[in-house]
Amino acid sequence: MSATLGPLKIIKQKNAINTGTVIFFHGSGDTGSGILDWVKFLIGDFTSPHLKFLFPTAPLRPYTPLNGEMSHVWFDRYDITPTVPEHEETLASIDDEIKNLIAGELANGTPLNKIVVGGFSMGGALALHTAYRSVPGLAGVFALSSFLNDDSIVYKALQDPSEGPDTPFIMFHGDHDTLVPSA
Repeated sequence: MSATLGPLKIIKQKNAINTGTVIFFHGSGDTGSGILDWVKFLIGDFTSPHLKFLFPTAPLRPYTPLNGEMSHVWFDRYDITPTVPEHEETLASIDDEIKNLIAGELANGTPLNKIVVGGFSMGGALALHTAYRSVPGLAGVFALSSFLNDDSIVYKALQDPSEGPDTPFIMFHGDHDTLVPSA
């Protein structure tokens, strides 16, 4: 069963030709508009000559760590810790929407190897699932203050060399984050 995305914020390139797209997934409880506000707070208003930026909003769904309250989350979690199993059913439910978002960029002429996905917190985990499990062959993936569950299906996908080309990856993590201690 697919989950429907909320509103999409778009920052278009300055020039007429779009040569690449960055898709930025927000963290749990936030929205595309909310993470865009944070990005603008950190680096000011921004545009790129040739890059388009997409800030999608996760579906509104029950979120177990909030006692089932409705929240904008990409997938459900049994708890906010890497040691519990992933909620594979809700991870699968967002796949089609993310693939459709990427397919829209492909239809507009942006090649797959010119699309980067990334995100903050839960959005970073979704980006890792997207790049290494759902849509191999992307230009890159980034994750900010994120984690994968210890038994993540991403690790299983990475064991299979037939999954496609390696996607470059960068991860940033603060040393004051108490959820995922620095190594």
